[in-house]
Amino acid sequence: WPWLEPLAGTAEDEYEHLGSVWRHMARDWTAGGAAQTGHLRAEVLRLLRGEGLASGAGVPPGGEVLVLGCGQARLAWTIASGLPGARVTGLEASE
Repeated sequence: WPWLEPLAGTAEDEYEHLGSVWRHMARDWTAGGAAQTGHLRAEVLRLLRGEGLASGAGVPPGGEVLVLGCGQARLAWTIASGLPGARVTGLEASE
């Protein structure tokens, strides 16, 4: 989304500009961003299941997962939906 760059400022102050809100909304809520976020969520879930890890150690049934900085909890929801029996907590603490 190159058109958002002038609004967003630099990477150092990413969360201090309104443009960062637009960029996050575009990534999280548009068809163009769905593929990117869907792939990332699927990869997180795959690793939590232990798939692709040399140890094969994923989250056991009844295990706990803490998702820090969860925002609107979409990742926490994906994890909870994909790991039946796991206890998933999403925590958002903004200053």
